[in-house]
Amino acid sequence: MASDPRDQDDELDEGPDESDIDPTDETDVDRCPNCGGTIYEDTDRCPKCGHYMTTSAGRGSRIGAWIVLAFLLALIAIVIYALLR
Repeated sequence: MASDPRDQDDELDEGPDESDIDPTDETDVDRCPNCGGTIYEDTDRCPKCGHYMTTSAGRGSRIGAWIVLAFLLALIAIVIYALLR
């Protein structure tokens, strides 16, 4: 006969005991640069204010886009100058 799960309530674990807790274990959390709320490092948006988190790679791609735009404008200016000569 199977035992009744209600009889096992005394055997259930109430949570980790002190030997299970690692004091050097740190959760990867940061602060939102917009509102200061606590966020996990790998999140895309702040759950408190909705601010999108950017990475240094994202900022670098914006700089790269400006360089490409400047190059294209310079190339267009050279072509226009050559055609009007």
